[in-house]
Parts: sequence; C-alpha cells; structure tokens
Amino acid sequence: MAAAQCCPCHSTIEVRHTGEYIGQCLKATCDEYGITASVTAVVHNGAANVKEMGNANGWQDIACAAHKLHFVVSLGWVLTKCQTQP
Repeated sequence: MAAAQCCPCHSTIEVRHTGEYIGQCLKATCDEYGITASVTAVVHNGAANVKEMGNANGWQDIACAAHKLHFVVSLGWVLTKCQTQP
C-alpha cells in the first residue's frame, strides 16, 4: 500500500486508529523514504495500538519515560488537590 493511499500527511485519518492501520501507514512512509531497513524500534506513549503497530512491523517496543513521568506527576497533582479541598 503506497503512503499516499494509506494516510497522506495533508489530510486527517478517517478510519479507526488500529495498530494494524497505523503500522501499514508508517511502514509505507518508511518505504517511501527508503529507511525501512534502518528502523529497528518505535518510541511511544504506551498506547496499545502503537505497541501493536511496532510488533506488527517487527520493531522493538520502547515506552517513553517522559510520558510515564507526566502521567505519574499529573495523577499526583489530582490526588493532592482532592485531598486538600473540603
């Protein structure tokens, strides 16, 4: 599937954001730029569909530490706010 047919960068994706679909689009884009053989890993926010996308393409799965830290800090602020308000 060519990148232009899959998900042109100038338009929005109007199908479900499944790991399979995202994987096809990213693989097509890598093919278009001739870098597919150089891609070995995918760094992401921990979303299940992105994990699936990486696995489908045989790429190493790397969760972004900054996203996880942001989640923990945000949750801490919410809990602190809930505990300090009457």
